[in-house]
Amino acid sequence: SGGIYLQESTGLEVDDVSVAVQRVGANGTLSTVTDAVLSDVTTTGGNYPVVIEVLNGDLDLNDGSANGSGTAISTSGSGNILVKVLVGDVVISDGAGLSSVNGSIHVQSGSGIVLLGSPEVSTAGSGTIWLDAQAGAIEMSSASRVESEDGAIRLSASGSTSANIEVGRIVSQNADVSLLASGSIVDAGVSGSNVDALHLRLSAGLGIGTLGTGAEPLETTVAVLSARSGLNGINLYEHDALVVDTTRAVSVNVVNASGQITSTVTDAQQSDVVSAANAGSVGTGPIVMRSVGDLSLRDGAVPADDNAVVATGSGNIRVESTTGRVLGYADVRSGSGDISVLAHGNLQTFGTADLVTGGSGALDLQSSTGSILLSPNGVYSSGSGDIRLYAGTDIYLGALIETGGGVSLTAQSGSILESTSTSAVDVRAGSLRLVAGVGVGRLGANVDAIETDVNTISARVGAGGLNVLESDALLVGSVTVQSRRVGTDGISSDNSDPLQSDLISSNGGSLVARTLAGDLIVLDGAGPEDGVGVSAATSGNILLEALGTGTSVSLIADIEGTTGSISIIGALNVTTTGVASVRTGGS
Repeated sequence: SGGIYLQESTGLEVDDVSVAVQRVGANGTLSTVTDAVLSDVTTTGGNYPVVIEVLNGDLDLNDGSANGSGTAISTSGSGNILVKVLVGDVVISDGAGLSSVNGSIHVQSGSGIVLLGSPEVSTAGSGTIWLDAQAGAIEMSSASRVESEDGAIRLSASGSTSANIEVGRIVSQNADVSLLASGSIVDAGVSGSNVDALHLRLSAGLGIGTLGTGAEPLETTVAVLSARSGLNGINLYEHDALVVDTTRAVSVNVVNASGQITSTVTDAQQSDVVSAANAGSVGTGPIVMRSVGDLSLRDGAVPADDNAVVATGSGNIRVESTTGRVLGYADVRSGSGDISVLAHGNLQTFGTADLVTGGSGALDLQSSTGSILLSPNGVYSSGSGDIRLYAGTDIYLGALIETGGGVSLTAQSGSILESTSTSAVDVRAGSLRLVAGVGVGRLGANVDAIETDVNTISARVGAGGLNVLESDALLVGSVTVQSRRVGTDGISSDNSDPLQSDLISSNGGSLVARTLAGDLIVLDGAGPEDGVGVSAATSGNILLEALGTGTSVSLIADIEGTTGSISIIGALNVTTTGVASVRTGGS
């Protein structure tokens, strides 16, 4: 009635056992007496535990043939299970699970833990599960399963960088999961989600998922996630909506040699998704994080540093919602890697959320069917890499887009506007390429220019026209933006927009380009090379103006209207060169 307590000095196998003895009869002859085959190690009735300890050698758990229960070890009620191997592996064979009705399960190995075939380790109620490989890997097969109801699950593999966790199916229905590996945490080949939980806490010395050739994400169905990796980076795929934020502390029960719970092990709260955090030095680990639903990036509490996703060193970042929105409440940062933030719906930032990389890293933002809405308090920058924003509808600019390279802004069916009307510079770059199905800036009653600090500009706009105000000198000419996109394997490839020249409107859009403290020069660029530098279709008007004292407008290409009016104003001079002309029709 007190449970089962076994200690084996060498290796042990749980399997079928049958015992036959010879009985001497009264007449001196022998007959065989056989006890039926007995399988498994089981307590029934009450809340009695099972404790099996092996001092030296492997423990092999098999599902015997006597009852076909699908378990090797089981307890009833709140009976706990402790399986402990001091030196050796724990091997759980196909169909040979560990099961408690609502007690806790603690599997500890001095080496590794292996789950073969389709075994289940499961409990219900508030029972917790801890698989602890102290000097080796945890190898779950693709069909194996670890499941709890209201209790947490913790898998830990330690000892060396080869101490990986290969994840089959882990399900905590109403609680949290913590996975910790000195090596990597990878998918064991499961079709679908690897981990289902409320909160998921990940920490790996090398990587989470795999990247590069044969990239394979760790797949999840969780509400809140945090992750730390080493130099191999992070590859995650969420099957629903996902929030990057502070994950709760995860506690599991420690089952002692008496089968009782006298203590817990707790993994502290953790925030953000950070690569090379566990490497001890700056690394190159990329981060690829994709969700099917909305992806919300928040600054957690540990630490509260205004960061949500960080790749140290030259690590690339790809953050993506394949069918929903990307909502940025905290920073996405790389030391000098490329950053791609991709949304099917809106891509929106809030508060002081920044999108920042350094060096030659590129910044690539896309909303396939919605708008890009950048917070007026956020900064979006690279050192010298190109920046590309593409929105299916509108782009609302935040505090500043800044790079020493080029910037391309495309609002396919809408406009490029300021989030908040200010006189501060919106775009600071070497060159600026603008495309808008409607317009750039506002004209008419609610006039509001896009403020720039760029060297060269080119634009295509529709009926809403163009309104740009340059802080110093401006050249209308050819612009090429050579941006890059981070792939699902963490590797960047070319995502450049084609060369574009001139300022051109369609559908009656007017064109207004002014400089505050420098000359305005109009060239005929190479895309197309047609002798025209500024062209307004139908009734669109044109204003080219140099406002600063001693500044001029210089025309080296044609200025062309259809029926609209044209004004060209220089504080000092307006000059034409060669065959450049100014022409319009109508009245």
